[in-house]
Amino acid sequence: MGFAAVNTANNLIYVVTSTLLGFMLISGIAGKTNLTSVEVKISLPEEIYAETPTPVVVQVRNRRRFLPVFLVSVSVEPEQVLFPYLDGRGQSSRTIFLRFDRRGMTPSIRIWVASTFPFGFFVRSRPLKPIPPIVVFPKLLPCGVPSKPSARTVHGNDKVFEDRTGEEHDLQSIREYQPGDPLKKIHWKSSARTGRWLTKEFSTAAEDSVMVNLAHLPFKNLEARLSCAAFIINRALRRGKAVGLVLGSHRYEPKASLPYKRELLKVLALYGED
Repeated sequence: MGFAAVNTANNLIYVVTSTLLGFMLISGIAGKTNLTSVEVKISLPEEIYAETPTPVVVQVRNRRRFLPVFLVSVSVEPEQVLFPYLDGRGQSSRTIFLRFDRRGMTPSIRIWVASTFPFGFFVRSRPLKPIPPIVVFPKLLPCGVPSKPSARTVHGNDKVFEDRTGEEHDLQSIREYQPGDPLKKIHWKSSARTGRWLTKEFSTAAEDSVMVNLAHLPFKNLEARLSCAAFIINRALRRGKAVGLVLGSHRYEPKASLPYKRELLKVLALYGED
């Protein structure tokens, strides 16, 4: 169109060309300013399990004092979430759910922020610092611990899980939501205030212990046994029992603490990987 304006000396074409170039210039400046004015924070839960939807909180903050930002989308591969509008100094959070197909160490997760502001003609984007590799625990496969007949109830259930539930005691702490937590244990007020799923933990006395021997679990498939072990470890700790693990020639003595549970789950997650 620019060549046509020069060759024909038509004033109308000059005006149209100048207007379009002006729109493109304004679009470029406004779009770039809009995109660079946001800060993005990604929060992952402490425990991530394979084949289980994992809640990921995406928080966006507008660094500009007076001007709002529009149409900002954040991609945490492969999911995407849109923030249509944010006031000056405003912030907003959305929760998306990621799913990891297998246990073990994941590759880095790429993050992008993009916007079609102001006219929707172009999509501008910029990469953010990726999420570093994370450890995905084995999926939780409900199963029981093989035990002697005397250790079973008249209904055939394992007595080790029949003692205390850990749900009728005093509130001990509030922690990040973990897949499998019942809805009645979610602390709704704190979750709404922080924008993250939080779960109530109740105090229990850890008198009994559970020793999980991978070789004695009732599955032939290795992945199924690892998933079963992860389930038993989780259930035992939730009920206030110390839990240990026998994995080949390695033996981990029973302890009842959240960090120790995650250490055992990490051992299971990385088992057999180079």
